[in-house]
Amino acid sequence: MFSTFLGELRGYLGKAFILATWVPVLIFASASVAIYLAGNRSLGQAWQSWLNLTIGGQGVLSVEFLVIVTFLAFIFYSVQIPLAQLFEGYWDHIPGLSIVGAKKREYYRRYLKKQEARIQQIADEVPADGRPTKEQIVRVNRLQYEIRSFPSLQEEQHIMATHLGNIYKAAELYPLRRYGADAVPIWPRLRSILPNDFAEHMVDAKMTTDFLLLFALLSVLFSLMALIYLLVQGAAVFLVLLCLLGLPVGVLAYRCAVVAAQDYADLIKVAFDLYRRSLLKALDLDIPSTLAEEQQLWRQLSAFLLHGREPKGSFHFTKPEA
Repeated sequence: MFSTFLGELRGYLGKAFILATWVPVLIFASASVAIYLAGNRSLGQAWQSWLNLTIGGQGVLSVEFLVIVTFLAFIFYSVQIPLAQLFEGYWDHIPGLSIVGAKKREYYRRYLKKQEARIQQIADEVPADGRPTKEQIVRVNRLQYEIRSFPSLQEEQHIMATHLGNIYKAAELYPLRRYGADAVPIWPRLRSILPNDFAEHMVDAKMTTDFLLLFALLSVLFSLMALIYLLVQGAAVFLVLLCLLGLPVGVLAYRCAVVAAQDYADLIKVAFDLYRRSLLKALDLDIPSTLAEEQQLWRQLSAFLLHGREPKGSFHFTKPEA
């Protein structure tokens, strides 16, 4: 029955909703019910009552529970964007968090300056013949790999308050820095022409990130709510400590989400590198012959799509085939 319900739900809503939202909520709801019964010392009695039910009775209760889980999952799914923005560090208009966000952004600015200084120091240590040693190359590559998930110091006004936010912001600024393309108006159009296999790969990476973020949030909420409930109920210390494991599990899930988000951000960059010219073809625009011409075209196209500004020069469209 459970597999049938899950299969029908997946076919109706898609695997992104099932795996990224519904499954974490199911785990959270099941654990909450178990803790509630264990807290008031009725877990054994509830289990015995379940065994005494007929197959039909068990089926009705199971369906009711799954319907409640689905309803809660819809609630979390509807606020997915605000939750993602919370994890990304958009805290300027949130009392209390705005102060924390300012301090975190300053922390990341100092971190980037420190890493850039280390790279410059290694460059100054290069011998007079201009050939860096293998050790110097490894050190520079390691430092550049660490800061690739952050906006550059020249874009420090875009530095976010969380590591996750900086990863996404760096991916957003990448096409603007390389090709002059503003990701805000260009990305929805580019995404629509991506090959199916590449788009599926991106969906999987984003789905993994969303799952881990929601799992992290629910783990922390579960621990805090269970702690209060169990203390009020006077539950065993072992049970309280067991529920507190949700806090480190939530932190670990967030760190794993950051790794998954980096993979997703890299795929966004690759999408612009490989398929941006395919978008120009889809728009019937001539393909520029130089990088400078392409950057100028993308800047004008971004301004046209985002603000409706007329280009300084006319767009050159390809002639339709006879």
